[in-house]
Amino acid sequence: MRRLTVWGALAFCLLFQQLSEMRAADPKAIDPRGITGGLVIAGGGGLPEEIYQTFMKMAGGEEARLVVVPTASGRADDELAHEGLLEPWRRRKPASVTLLHTRDRTQADSQEFVAPLLDATGVWFGGGQQARI
Repeated sequence: MRRLTVWGALAFCLLFQQLSEMRAADPKAIDPRGITGGLVIAGGGGLPEEIYQTFMKMAGGEEARLVVVPTASGRADDELAHEGLLEPWRRRKPASVTLLHTRDRTQADSQEFVAPLLDATGVWFGGGQQARI
């Protein structure tokens, strides 16, 4: 079996402009066809600064409310590593940065867990073994 290893490799930028209006709705009732936004996909090793700049611009710049999902990384389970995973985004000075990680499906399906996504303007999936997501 071929191992997929990606360092900072997969970045998704999902801009939830309309989703914030639907926050009070039942998450299962949200129709994804009504969500607009963009997607940034980058892979294979170190990423050029332009990728991060484009992501930040699409997410709202200093108004951005980012959610970072490090689940593909083996470091995601190490709570001591979480600050290091968030620091590159904090340097870019968005309005907020939230780390969202679990390996528990029940927790991942809970409204409390997904709540940061309902307010996010950008979601970054970090690199690693994407099969872990």
